[in-house]
Parts: sequence; C-alpha cells; structure tokens
Amino acid sequence: PNCIEIGTTNRIPAPSQEFLATAVYILGFDTGYNDPTALVVLAYNTKFSNKMYCIATFQKSQMLLPEVASKIKQLDDKYKFAAMVGDSSNLQLIETLRETYGLPLIKAQKLGKLSHQLALNGDLQTRSVVFMPGNEELIKQLSNLTWNPKKLKMTDDNGKRVPTGEYEEVEGQKNDLSDAFLYAHHYSRHQWYHAPKPIMRPAFMTGDQ
Repeated sequence: PNCIEIGTTNRIPAPSQEFLATAVYILGFDTGYNDPTALVVLAYNTKFSNKMYCIATFQKSQMLLPEVASKIKQLDDKYKFAAMVGDSSNLQLIETLRETYGLPLIKAQKLGKLSHQLALNGDLQTRSVVFMPGNEELIKQLSNLTWNPKKLKMTDDNGKRVPTGEYEEVEGQKNDLSDAFLYAHHYSRHQWYHAPKPIMRPAFMTGDQ
C-alpha cells in the first residue's frame, strides 16, 4: 500500500473489508525443522481488482508435527483456505499431516519452477502483488535472493552430468518464506480479473430532436 500505481500518482490501496470478506485465501508452506517452517497467507478477489495481497507470514524453527498441524488449522479456521500448497523435504511429513490431521495439503510441483518465478517477477513489476505491513522478512528474502551466474544446475543424462540451462541460487540466502510465497502465488487467480467496461455516453444530438 505504500507503492504507487504505474503511470499514476495514486497509491495502491489496502484491501477493503468488502474485499476481504469475499476474498479467496491461499496458504503457501515450506516445512523444515532446523530450517524454519514457513507459512504465507495470500488473498485475491476478482470482483474488485487484479491485486494479490500478501496478508500474513509466519516462520519458526524446530516445530514438531502437532505444532505445525495446530498452526495450519488455526490459520484455516480464520481464513478458510481454498488451497494449501507447499513443499517439504520429508514427504512422509506431508502425508502424515494429510492423513492424521485431516489437512488437505497439496504437494507443490517443482517442475517448471523457473517459469513460476518468472511469472511472479512479472506480477511484482506490474505491481499486481501487494505486501501488507508486517511481512518485511518476506520482502527482505525476495530482495536478496539471486542466481549464481557461475553455477549451472546439473542433471543426469544416461549416466552423464549435463547442465540444465538453469542457474542455482546463491548459497547461504534464506528462502523459506519466499518459496512458500511462490507456491501460493502459483495457485492464485488474481489475473482472471476483468475491468468493467467504460460507460458509453450518448453522442451529442443536434437539430430539432
């Protein structure tokens, strides 16, 4: 909301109560233990605009499984998520959260991650993504994460290591919140907004009519 719409002097507004009351909420998550478990809440409402708002973020290290489930349920009770999507290095953890705690978690698809990142970058550049106050750590991560131009990702091809054409991220940068944000963004449909057509005024009529 501190940013200005492109090509104008108008500040981007915070979402109204009407916007939030009928918004679609999405949870992005990235679970870990020594690395923090990260949760990101996004909201969009195509009845109002093409904006996707980052509402809230959460991160904490060394969370046990019941704590993770309790936190997600707490957020779901508040926001009624349309989707909960994310990743974990431990697939067993996600399946346990699904089966034992009844959380309908969706495993993020890593295939095409670069395309997702480019789409997100496009939304950031056009200011379709808006960060509410309190999400400064996520903003910091997004600002600091960069590619290592000297280190290409490698893959096995018939027993040989060949470059994939994609670069690796610079090592040592925190990316838990940014990954959770990326996963949730991929499930947002804020781009489906259609601006109302302008009202056509009748042409000025002349003569005796």
